[in-house]
Amino acid sequence: MTAVLEALLVENQPRPEGYSRLLRPIGAYLDALHANQLLFAETAEGFMWRCFTRAEPARVTYGVIPYDEIAVLTDSVKAARLGKVPDLDEEARLDSACAYGYEELLRCLGYSLDRQGASSFLLLEDDHSVLLQYTVRMPAYLRLESETQVCDSFFHEWVLGQSDIDAMVHAVRGCRGQVYFK
Repeated sequence: MTAVLEALLVENQPRPEGYSRLLRPIGAYLDALHANQLLFAETAEGFMWRCFTRAEPARVTYGVIPYDEIAVLTDSVKAARLGKVPDLDEEARLDSACAYGYEELLRCLGYSLDRQGASSFLLLEDDHSVLLQYTVRMPAYLRLESETQVCDSFFHEWVLGQSDIDAMVHAVRGCRGQVYFK
């Protein structure tokens, strides 16, 4: 019984970095592609994405970013914009559900997913909203009780309109500079 408990505890260890640190450079990469109508999901090896570009709205672009390549992507994004990061202003907003761009959206959603302890997610964008589906793992002690008959994760669905995204972006931006905010 102890071996089973230890295996469950190891299996449910959080990834080395939270979603907010993993998703932000991917969002910057998608912004550089001028992505639109994003489908974004976590897989066992990393993240899968599919989108259209604003330059060629009829052409589908897709790819996979493995977990082990995110550090390289982070370094390349930092190097490409060294000294060039302007503050986002209200006039620079895009006319889509992700008005501030994917870097800002994925950073804020990553922060929310980290706070809720999400273990996997799927994001789907249309013209006016973003659908986020994710699971939250149950604690090991709840899954071990056979009498409760509960599943090992909870499924959540969250539909964010433009005003919801704006409020989330402003709330997360308000936490910048705080010592315990990541």
